[in-house]
Amino acid sequence: MNYPPANKTAQYWLKTSLFLLSTLIIFLFFTGRSDPLVALTGQVIKRYSDVPVIDADLSINGDISAIMDINQKLAIWNNKTLQLVNVWSAKHFNQVQYHVVLSGDNQVVATAGKNWLSLFSTSTGEKLYSWQVSGFDPAATISQLLLDGSGNKIFIGLTEGSIVVVDLTKSLRSQFQLHDGVINKLLLAEKGEAVFSTSFDGMANLWQINTGNILWQKQQKFRITALALDRLNQKVFISDALKSQQILNFSLVQEASQAEYHTSVQLDYLQRFRTFRAAIFLADGRNLVTASSKYQIYLWDVKSGKELAQGNIRSYSMGSTVLDFARDHQGNFISLSSDGVIECWSTADVM
Repeated sequence: MNYPPANKTAQYWLKTSLFLLSTLIIFLFFTGRSDPLVALTGQVIKRYSDVPVIDADLSINGDISAIMDINQKLAIWNNKTLQLVNVWSAKHFNQVQYHVVLSGDNQVVATAGKNWLSLFSTSTGEKLYSWQVSGFDPAATISQLLLDGSGNKIFIGLTEGSIVVVDLTKSLRSQFQLHDGVINKLLLAEKGEAVFSTSFDGMANLWQINTGNILWQKQQKFRITALALDRLNQKVFISDALKSQQILNFSLVQEASQAEYHTSVQLDYLQRFRTFRAAIFLADGRNLVTASSKYQIYLWDVKSGKELAQGNIRSYSMGSTVLDFARDHQGNFISLSSDGVIECWSTADVM
């Protein structure tokens, strides 16, 4: 055996000891900084589609699912009875469809292709309206849809960064240039009087529906990938494509038509960064659920940003991911995946 020279023995053992000590410190830091994560396990309710899903939407309470698959079949399912409520085939659409969304009362479903939008009655199957959507830029296409509680107001996000607002009851159409990139998230806020919109330009805006006036905005470094608003309109979660995920507490000052944000919490995790595709606050606002760009879901403490639990959705393909979340009447949350799988998740063992 070859030993180090005598005059280098002390240096050799010093370097070895320092290396072992630093390794131990790093190990203790990462393993001792938090409690072990609880495993989230979902109960599969139903797989509604045997082919990949292009887009899907859950009702607010998770009772209804709207699913558009790659064969251009749009199906409305009752998640309680697991019965098919209505279905439309490709012949009902003017062009290939990419987007689907339900109204707040579940009576209307909207679908859209690149520049055609259609509204259908979920109960009778009747096509209520259909028209071609145009932007300020003739090349602009539809990138996001949102319906209000009754389906009488439609919000259409476009790839040019503008948003079209159509009020069917008043036969009014407005269009606001609110972003510099593709609109990718739209959420109703403040009892339907304002809308949160986000874009690939990294900007999150809260704006008044009637005027388009911006009440508040926040610039992220990278494109925004996830947006969530709590039930009481007091917390908003914004996540960009790299490690910038924030939970903001806010209040809307009605007299000044402005929103005030007074505290923020950053999500706390060990990885260099995570990308989230979808998110939802649980009913009491104390916890947040996020979905990765793949099949993982995470549960967070809103006050501290601490990660509490992890789980995996039921996957049937390499690209499985969560398309939407909802809260049910029992305080659980429901996920709907790109494989058309509905799962119910309980947090009773975590919270």
